[in-house]
Amino acid sequence: MSSVSNHLKPLDYHFASLRAEQQNSSQETISSLPQMQRIQEQEDTREQPAVTSHDITLSQSLFYAQQAAQEEAAQRHSSAQQVAQAIADEAAAKADQEAQQAAYSNVPDPKADFLDYMEKTPEERFFLAFLNAEGLTEEEFEALPQEKKEELLDKFEQVMKEKMENGDII
Repeated sequence: MSSVSNHLKPLDYHFASLRAEQQNSSQETISSLPQMQRIQEQEDTREQPAVTSHDITLSQSLFYAQQAAQEEAAQRHSSAQQVAQAIADEAAAKADQEAQQAAYSNVPDPKADFLDYMEKTPEERFFLAFLNAEGLTEEEFEALPQEKKEELLDKFEQVMKEKMENGDII
């Protein structure tokens, strides 16, 4: 047990010195408290500097400068919005125009169709009229199998002979 108490003695001494330091610190804080109160009272009673007309003018100038900067920023923002809106409107108008052109590109041009028809020989025009009576277009006729094409050509020859015999064609 004596060996344990020999080890504990340095710890007791250490704790005792810590307690002494703590008490000294508390007493110093208590003794410096009135001094801190006096310093605070002196700061409270200190006079505030007088505000001059120069200070007021400077303050007003700063206020107006800040207000002008905010208005300029608002105008720039508004201008940016107007530019963005103009670009969006232009893009929409261009898209509408392209859509209209695309819609009209599928519509046949009657003048071009007429000129194409007039460039054909009389035999070609008769054949187109015959195909139309059969419910076919040139493209549909070209897509038919060869046997069906030959049948339609034979039928066309027969119809033309009949028209010539009847005097319908000169």
